[in-house]
Amino acid sequence: MKKTTIAIISLLIFLSGISNAQNFDAYRFYLKGMVEQRSGKLKQAQKDYEKAVSADPDAFVIYQDLAYLYWNLGNKDAAIETVEKLSSIDGNNPRTTSSIGNFYLVANSTENAKKFWDKTLDLDPQNESALYSLAAQYLVNNDFVQSEKYWKKFLEQEPESIPGHLQLGLTQEKRNELDAALKTYDELIKLKPEVGEAYIAKARIYETSNRLQLAAQEFDKLLKYYPQNPYVLINLGRYYFLTNNLEKASAVLKEAEALSPNDLNASYWLGSIYERQGDFDNAIYRFESITKIEENIFIMTKLGYFYAAKRDYKNAEKYFLKALTKDPNNIELMFFIGLNYMDMKKYGKSIEYFTRLIALNPNFADGYFFIGDAYYRNGNLANAETNLKRAIELNPQHIRAKNLLGYIYADNNINLPQAQDLLETIASQNPQNGAILDSLGWLYYRIAQQAPVAQKTILMERAQRVLLASANISHDSRAYEHLGDVYCALNNFSDAWVVYSLAYEINPEKQTAKKIENAKKHMTDKEISSKSLFMSESHYLKLFSLKTGYKVEAASGLFSEVSYISLSSIKEEGILLTFPSLMADIKIYIKDGKVIYDPQASKTQFPPQVVELITLAAAIFGSDFLRNFDNIDAQKKGNELIYQTPSQTLVLDDKTSLIKQIIKDDIVITVLKNGKFLTSQIPSKIKITSKKWNFAITLEADNFNFAQEHIVVPKN
Repeated sequence: MKKTTIAIISLLIFLSGISNAQNFDAYRFYLKGMVEQRSGKLKQAQKDYEKAVSADPDAFVIYQDLAYLYWNLGNKDAAIETVEKLSSIDGNNPRTTSSIGNFYLVANSTENAKKFWDKTLDLDPQNESALYSLAAQYLVNNDFVQSEKYWKKFLEQEPESIPGHLQLGLTQEKRNELDAALKTYDELIKLKPEVGEAYIAKARIYETSNRLQLAAQEFDKLLKYYPQNPYVLINLGRYYFLTNNLEKASAVLKEAEALSPNDLNASYWLGSIYERQGDFDNAIYRFESITKIEENIFIMTKLGYFYAAKRDYKNAEKYFLKALTKDPNNIELMFFIGLNYMDMKKYGKSIEYFTRLIALNPNFADGYFFIGDAYYRNGNLANAETNLKRAIELNPQHIRAKNLLGYIYADNNINLPQAQDLLETIASQNPQNGAILDSLGWLYYRIAQQAPVAQKTILMERAQRVLLASANISHDSRAYEHLGDVYCALNNFSDAWVVYSLAYEINPEKQTAKKIENAKKHMTDKEISSKSLFMSESHYLKLFSLKTGYKVEAASGLFSEVSYISLSSIKEEGILLTFPSLMADIKIYIKDGKVIYDPQASKTQFPPQVVELITLAAAIFGSDFLRNFDNIDAQKKGNELIYQTPSQTLVLDDKTSLIKQIIKDDIVITVLKNGKFLTSQIPSKIKITSKKWNFAITLEADNFNFAQEHIVVPKN
């Protein structure tokens, strides 16, 4: 209620009170005091109110205004005294006792406030003002049982009160009576469906109980009433994100962003979507837009992480250091900076930040581990050993510190008995840890080098078994290279060539390239032909999950309406092709060389040449395709290895063993470019031609990511 209205009502009440007393002097002073008070002349207003009270000591309305005026002027004792006078004059009037309760609330005397509201209810059990005030005060005081009781009583008097329903629901939430709160909010929605607070409260309850799909549904309902509200769109997008419905999340968040371009929340959740999809470029774009408005430590740390994941260590350094200036003693940031300098091979800087970290947290074992690792990479073995031992002392279960210490001993041919004790112990505890197996295998190789001739081969074969297990588990370049060294020691140069090549593909170092050429000198043409096929197959076998999209350009109108093909592949689950730009409802599944159209009748919607292409693709994706060329001696032509059968031709790159071309009957598939994803090279640009069908098609991928959803191949 507006102050003007309150003043008029008070004045009318006062007039009704003085009409019996015939005391118009009191009226005149009261009216004059009200004018002075409105003009900000509080001292003069006080004098006029005091004159009015003097003229009519029983005019109870004046006491209320005078009490508030005393309180505002800092004369608290006079204010309390005036309220007590009002109580003595009109203490059996529920309107007065309710007003006195309100005064004591302003005066921070909640117990007195509740006493007068309780008295109000004794005088008038259905007094809405007292019920509301008591319910609200008990809620503030965290007495939720009493608060709920009074809210319910209030709603009996005011069953259509929106604030009453909202406050009752909140009280029930506080009591963890979530089903009752949901019912209260539903009753409010029936009364007034457009009350947004009710939907928001229900979503809050669902989120608290981890029913995020239901929370999303509440904001979806709310969107019907507020379709252009960025807050609603952002929260709906957030819930879609939390339930992994990334496509819908992206759509509503982009809509929110268009409506409110400077809303940081929309940018944050869009960035989070791209982060989850592994699209760090777009994640960076969104989060950098946030830092232009607000230099948030959390966001800058994320940006540092994204750039580090992209191996852009310079930009990662920039954001990590910028975040650290905001919080100079942030141990987590020092940790990230130290790791980033490790990746930059700035081991001195890494040591500096890890040293700062352990100065703040002397018992942080990982800090000593990374200092030891940095010293090792810098060639300072003594300091490396000291810090690794300190890490183990602080954490006797620090597997990485024990592994690195054992590896340093093995790699430098020192303290081999201690290394064997360390590595065999942790390997027995962690039999599936590729890094530990690599260290142990390398230790056995070192021991074998120093062993008598009679034992050398046995020890080398032991090293081979352990390193082969390590390579199969970790697919690490160092494990491959160590295994290659063992193969060479056993005169198995063809297998050495394969694992050296795998190591070089992951980490192209000069010393590995020299080892590849040296192994190849000891191989026959037949061995090169066979192992190249094995190498080509390994590129795809080690890939577990892949999602990408190919932009399609067709030369002769064939398939011209299809501009994009989406491909998802998960090992052991199959391959899924979709056509979002033209045939969004059609899916093609490929597994074990077989093609399944979903729905089955959709096969008839494709031209026969396209069906033939898909059938050929299924055969190529099949596990046995490259093995069809096993017993064929390849022809060497320039930097190509050419394998031919009566019906098909396979062309591999001589150095990388990657597929360059496949010819099946009249169809020629040429890989124009490969893109790297993890440790594999994936065809990123492909050209397909056929004279018989008179077409030329080019497919080009934009990027490679992990497939987010499992592929369930339907039954025929």
